[in-house]
Amino acid sequence: MLKVTPAAEIEKINRKVFYLTAFINVGLLLIAAAVDSWFLKIGIAILFSFTNNTMFSLLHEAVHGSFSDNPKINRMFGILTSAFFPTVYDFQKRVHLAHHKNNRSRFEQFDLVRENDIKWLKYSQWYAILTGIYWCFPVLGVFVLAIAPNLLTSKVWTKFSQFSEQVGTLSMFSPLQKTDLSKIRWQAIWTLSFQFLVLFLMGWQWQTWLLCYAFFGINWSSLQYADHAWSPLDPIEGAWNLRVPNWVHVFFLDYHFHKVHHEHPSMSWMDLRKNVNVKDPNPSFFEIYKEMWKGPKNMNQVKLDEAQNSFN
Repeated sequence: MLKVTPAAEIEKINRKVFYLTAFINVGLLLIAAAVDSWFLKIGIAILFSFTNNTMFSLLHEAVHGSFSDNPKINRMFGILTSAFFPTVYDFQKRVHLAHHKNNRSRFEQFDLVRENDIKWLKYSQWYAILTGIYWCFPVLGVFVLAIAPNLLTSKVWTKFSQFSEQVGTLSMFSPLQKTDLSKIRWQAIWTLSFQFLVLFLMGWQWQTWLLCYAFFGINWSSLQYADHAWSPLDPIEGAWNLRVPNWVHVFFLDYHFHKVHHEHPSMSWMDLRKNVNVKDPNPSFFEIYKEMWKGPKNMNQVKLDEAQNSFN
């Protein structure tokens, strides 16, 4: 029997977390712009890298319809939270749900070097994830959706099928083929407008803005495959409940309990911890993250069913 929190309480808490996080995020950016010391700016940027992950976790809730059981309210807060990333809610939703469908399939085995893989591309993508460069691509997507949204459904992606399949764009963009992306162009415009307003309030200090978001990008990106790396090749079982300090769980809204999330995608973050199977592997995030820096592993040289023992 799953332990679940009443829907009304979930929405009430999520709203409070959103308002508090939005206030803190904007405040940190404005303070970072107001101080002259780059030492202080870096300290603020590090804190922002965690608080903006709280906002991303709320966006993740909205993507799965877990922010609120009212679809209109859920979508409204999805659009609001997406502006802080910055990304576009309806785009993020389609791409992320495709991830759940294709998790650990041949489309999403970034940690494994397969026989026919383009090796330089595999390593480039891997270290782009680890260094935070990966964060830049969703942000670039905001500009594309605002200016030329149909570019994402262009047949150009199928002309480079091996390239697109290996980096995951083929599987991520396929749900967009039946979507009229021009209808979500206004969301991209909203996101850009919000970010330009923040920059205006910061006195157009784009270097400070970039510093804060660079630290966020690294922090966010570091988790985006640590919760799947060398896990079983199964869309549900292929995830980890990662062990991190409790204060990290607070900022990430228990996002590290990722296997539970893949087992129950619509479950609120408030219920993930309560429904962890104590028999499941509980590897350390830091151990997996450290191992990731050694690069992807040859598929023929790693036994995925024994991977959990490597991180205990």
